[in-house]
Amino acid sequence: MRTPDQQRRWRLASRLATWSLVLVVAGLAAGSDGWSVRALCDTLLGGDAALIVGEIRAPRTLGAWLAGALLGLS
Repeated sequence: MRTPDQQRRWRLASRLATWSLVLVVAGLAAGSDGWSVRALCDTLLGGDAALIVGEIRAPRTLGAWLAGALLGLS
């Protein structure tokens, strides 16, 4: 059985993880055409355009996520 304090911490951690995942997907979906999850899915299923996500958007998103995490820890 968890104490109320442990339950609060668990809920906070799960909410932060969920929002983190949502923001990573948003970072990958942000392109020259704006924000589009459908365009991201089309890009990932396509051949040459997946290179853009893999080599430009993903490192940019991961770098931003890590920078935010490190700022949160400091």
